Amino acid sequence: MSRISALLDGLIAEGMLLELSVREAMETVNIAQFTNFELDPWWADHPVPFIATEDGAVKTISAPHMIATMLRQLELREGSDVLVLGAKGGYLTALISHMVGSDGSVVLVDPNAAVMKHVRTHLSDHEGARIVLRKLIAIDRTPPGVPNPLHRVLITGAIRKIPSWILDRLDDGGFAVAPIGPASSQTLMKIERQGSDWLQTPLAPVVFGPVDLTDVSTPPLHSLLLIAEDAIEIGLEMEIISQKEANELLDNLQIMRRDITEATDDEALNDVLDEHSEWFVRLWPVVEVMSQIGSKPRGDDLSFIDGHDDLVP
Repeated sequence: MSRISALLDGLIAEGMLLELSVREAMETVNIAQFTNFELDPWWADHPVPFIATEDGAVKTISAPHMIATMLRQLELREGSDVLVLGAKGGYLTALISHMVGSDGSVVLVDPNAAVMKHVRTHLSDHEGARIVLRKLIAIDRTPPGVPNPLHRVLITGAIRKIPSWILDRLDDGGFAVAPIGPASSQTLMKIERQGSDWLQTPLAPVVFGPVDLTDVSTPPLHSLLLIAEDAIEIGLEMEIISQKEANELLDNLQIMRRDITEATDDEALNDVLDEHSEWFVRLWPVVEVMSQIGSKPRGDDLSFIDGHDDLVP
């Protein structure tokens, strides 16, 4: 018996509900492909790190019992389209992709650049649903290329309220699963649209790390760099930009980011912009395409989800 099979048998023996489709996915997708850290904590049903960022933050993949719980609550089927907010090393996305198959899709958004770089690398050879990666610039801003409508949404970090751009896109019968509450403790909630009504179902008390929004309050120039990063990725997908050119643009973007950080005053910043303007202007046709992505919100009254006492544990 494999180690993952033994672990899952142990969870079932402890009373956890485990769907066959979830089990098959967890037995197929190798957790070791998504982290270089020691896996002993994970085999003991604890979270495992997948990256330590330059600012000292340690990002983790959730414990097996929580992974299985979230997947079961999503009620996934072949061909499902899923939005995941919060990367968890790409492991959850790979599991979901395996479960929904080639007729489904997964859009993964995350605010941390280092995390997204890790995910791009570790999901590059994954087979299954079409996977789209998007950098989240601000929690209240719709990332480019998010499907409309949405049917299944999973948020993997503590959050006070579900962003309106997610709720606006949920179709009839669609729902979001999210740990809602303060950073110290949350309630895993299912928020479902039923016609003009919203159903709120508390699933379990949980403790998740917060959705990482370190990039949200960055100065406008840094926000422009984040938009440029999205533009490179979308240009590559749309075949406006070749892979070779995308690699060159990403290298230039890293140099520009470093130069901006080292600039000591406005004059130095202007010099940086002048120095990088020739390659940076190449992205504007793609940025113009990005500006046209999205749709008009439905305008439903969702104020009760923006801080209603029922959503605070």
